[in-house]
Amino acid sequence: MAIHSRTSNLEKGTVSYMAPELILNNLEGASVEDLKNIDVWALEMTLFVLLNPNLIGPYLLEHGEKALMPYRKVIAGKMRAQEIPRISEKYHQKQASEWNKVEKVFHQCIVFNAIARPAAWDIQRLLEDQTTNCRCMSLAVSQQRAVEQFDQDMLSCCDEESDPQNHTVFLEHDVTNTCSFLSLAISDSLLSLPNTSDTSWGQVAEIAHKVIIELPSLLNNVRDPTRYYDVLDVAPGIVTTLECCKR
Repeated sequence: MAIHSRTSNLEKGTVSYMAPELILNNLEGASVEDLKNIDVWALEMTLFVLLNPNLIGPYLLEHGEKALMPYRKVIAGKMRAQEIPRISEKYHQKQASEWNKVEKVFHQCIVFNAIARPAAWDIQRLLEDQTTNCRCMSLAVSQQRAVEQFDQDMLSCCDEESDPQNHTVFLEHDVTNTCSFLSLAISDSLLSLPNTSDTSWGQVAEIAHKVIIELPSLLNNVRDPTRYYDVLDVAPGIVTTLECCKR
């Protein structure tokens, strides 16, 4: 017997990213497939915001023309008429040149009919096909490899009669929960280069590798490894640490 779960708890999320079927109340309950279609619309609106950095969401230009009308009502009217959100003219030149590939994907994928929307993997394929100048590079270091090596070292240090569970051991230079620190440090190192336009992908990989190896030993003296940090939390107290890392 097949069981198909449905949910009626749909009024969640940011209004500007909500799919037409939610805004127009066309769903009494949503299946897993319905939820996937809703997420795809949110992804399409994310592409819209990437193409329009001066707008925090779709249909804001339309709302500006009808300032007395509630934002959601403006969105509902446009969705009922199946009008896509207006593109900002401020970035028209970039949208027609540097960002043209992403803009093409956005216009290919924005579909008001939920059933006709592309799947997430279709959008991924389109982005990969369009973005021919992307390159993926593997680093020689990772958190997973560090943990695996630590496990091996710990086992080799334990006698057969001793129980590793009786010891509290911490992974030296652990980088758990340090994504914000690492991203900030890598960005800082890249921006400190004399001529960033001549930087090769190989150099970027070398810089990332150096930061991942060297930063944790400096960082763990000033951070709480049990806390999740935001980039805005990181900046004030980590500037001196980043300076030390670059030396």
